[in-house]
Amino acid sequence: MWTPPGSRGTRAVDGLAIGPSVGSCGTAAYRREPVYVSDIAGDPLWAPYAEFALSHGLRACWSSPILSSDAEVLGTFAMYYRQPRQPTARDLRTVDIVTRTVAIAIEQSRAEQALRESEERFRGTFENAAVGIAHVEVTGRFLRVNEKLCDITGYGRDELLAKFRACLDFGLNATGDQADRLADAIMNLEKSADAARAIVEAFPG
Repeated sequence: MWTPPGSRGTRAVDGLAIGPSVGSCGTAAYRREPVYVSDIAGDPLWAPYAEFALSHGLRACWSSPILSSDAEVLGTFAMYYRQPRQPTARDLRTVDIVTRTVAIAIEQSRAEQALRESEERFRGTFENAAVGIAHVEVTGRFLRVNEKLCDITGYGRDELLAKFRACLDFGLNATGDQADRLADAIMNLEKSADAARAIVEAFPG
């Protein structure tokens, strides 16, 4: 529903539920389709609210639901006029463009918020885990390590990341005894903190 300026207008419409006869916006949201009221004074959809709307100089109201890609009602977009008025073809095109654009913006904002919340949950789990964890790209590049892994290996984050990255380069080119030492360290990594430290000490650097 539209909210007129001032606290009185806000109190008058605050909390109104959508329904089959709740002005233009409430009805549009309920029906999931546009509702064009050309004259508030004589339209039954506005009967309970007409006196209030007319006292604020409003005579016409067109409202369209803002729908998500899966048809969820995200809100409504309304246009009010101070004289009775029917929408023209140009008006209808404008409303359609606006509602589609707003729907895209709302969905994008929701997706970005969901991503931020997901990343926050990941960081919380990653940092507070009782085991050592490293975040590694599919290429083998180490992106981050948690505090527990630093405690296990005895290195700070930056130093440990540098050693892991050097370890990757070393492992790709290691041969003979060097390769065997690195392989043994990796195989025994989960057995003890000493084995974990061994993996970052099994190569030059």
